[in-house]
Amino acid sequence: MASMVSEFQYPVLLSGSPLPIRIYGTAFGPNRPVPHVIDALREGYRAIDTASTRKVHNEVSDGEDIATALQDAKMALKREDLFIQTKFAPAWTQAEPWAFDVGDDLQTQVYKSALRSGTALKVDAIDAYLLLQPMGTMEETRMVWQAMEDIYHHGGVRYLGICKADLPVLASIYEKATVKPSIVQNRFTHRNQYDKLVLDYCKEHKICYQAWGVFSEENKAVAKAVMGDIHARGFRVAGADFDFFLQCIMAMNQRQAVMFHIVDGSSNVEHMRQNLKIGAESASIGDDLIVAFRDALDQYHMRAKSTA
Repeated sequence: MASMVSEFQYPVLLSGSPLPIRIYGTAFGPNRPVPHVIDALREGYRAIDTASTRKVHNEVSDGEDIATALQDAKMALKREDLFIQTKFAPAWTQAEPWAFDVGDDLQTQVYKSALRSGTALKVDAIDAYLLLQPMGTMEETRMVWQAMEDIYHHGGVRYLGICKADLPVLASIYEKATVKPSIVQNRFTHRNQYDKLVLDYCKEHKICYQAWGVFSEENKAVAKAVMGDIHARGFRVAGADFDFFLQCIMAMNQRQAVMFHIVDGSSNVEHMRQNLKIGAESASIGDDLIVAFRDALDQYHMRAKSTA
């Protein structure tokens, strides 16, 4: 049975170690190769993000890779060294084989999906169980959340969370839930000023924020402009501009007391190593550079808004 945790405690591994800054995402698609979970674990990732929908995830394959890693004497990993999170995916996001029967009520859909996820991932309890996206109505979203709470209370999961949630949805769930959300996982884009409202809410309520979509071409264009501004102010930075942009994003949020994490899923081993290095180096950035970076990013948002 999963150990119960405080509803207001940041997520930690079963070992008690903090949730790693970098989380390995297993989503795939037409322009996104199938991720290699076993390679990610060998390179040092210790948090795995997947989902029950077969359209873009494969929990069975992920579970096999996790089991292989735990049995590998050279890796010397234990279950408590890993953080495994998956998601309940609404019916319209599913693909064959479905995680539940189409005719099931919402509560039963959640129960069956969580059971299948645990079986596929080969774990007695899931570390974090997230709602892939809000349902069609807030009433349905709350019904699903209540079913997730039932699983939590029975020891099937350790933390609950939600993805793709704007501030009104997040606040509504938080205010009415008996088990508060510990995790929010949202697309990270300048179009909503990098989710500032949700990040502020997460800071106030001690919710872990997980950013996905960080490596988009859109964000790379923002990085080019912002880092150009940083260079023009006389700052000299080591390494690629986009890598340093990500380091600044992480450092800026962490120093504002936001538990900020990045979900990435490269299938390229060299990229995995570089991504982990970026996370480790964010703490070394000076405060004066963070202040300049925040101002440059705000200026970019203002220019983008004025030309929209």
